Amino acid sequence: MLPRPGWVEQEPEVIWKSVLRSARIAMRGARCSARQIAAVGIANQGETVVAWNKSSGKPLYNAIVWQCRRTVDMCEKLKKDRLEPVIRRKTGLLIDPYFSATKIRWILDNMKRARQQALKGEVLLGTSDTWLVWKMSHGRDFVTDYATASRTMLLNIHRLEWDVEILKILRLPNNALPELHSNSETSSHSDPKSFLGIDAPISGLIVDQQGALFGHGCYNRGDLKNTYGTGCFLLC
Repeated sequence: MLPRPGWVEQEPEVIWKSVLRSARIAMRGARCSARQIAAVGIANQGETVVAWNKSSGKPLYNAIVWQCRRTVDMCEKLKKDRLEPVIRRKTGLLIDPYFSATKIRWILDNMKRARQQALKGEVLLGTSDTWLVWKMSHGRDFVTDYATASRTMLLNIHRLEWDVEILKILRLPNNALPELHSNSETSSHSDPKSFLGIDAPISGLIVDQQGALFGHGCYNRGDLKNTYGTGCFLLC
């Protein structure tokens, strides 16, 4: 969905339904049943943001996709305020609309009562993996992994925690962000009521490109790969 030039959105419920549909197609292709699934892994489009009501599960707004450029002016102001060195030192990232932080800020600034609800713990803010795990677990688990969190511009990559100073700069509530986990551990279980009728460990979460880095055998420090798709990305 392209509501304006430079804006890119997706419907969160459509993302969820596409995952269910893809899982069923994969099972048919493998000629297996859901009960034969030993574990679930999710490769996600890292920087895409979803905000939803904790009680109803209803999204506050469409998912704002990684390509979206709506927060250019916000990012330019942060740069003019000379905040880029601080953010780069803590997150490893340059200030850019590509990353999740300013997308989250945009939702809180533009959706009616979103900020007040988030401060009260009534709104959950996360990347697409967080949304999918929450749906798979029937609203039980609110998690993300360090690799995906490192693409938000909010993770202190040295301390492996949400950075309090950056959250304060961007006026984002810590209590509305997901719990952090390794990308190779059981961080949740699917709920039979929500996902294919099974209770399966969700034991792998990672951004698609970072997952592809390892999938192509880049195990050693200094190994590089290019991803060619919507854009060209070099990963090390």
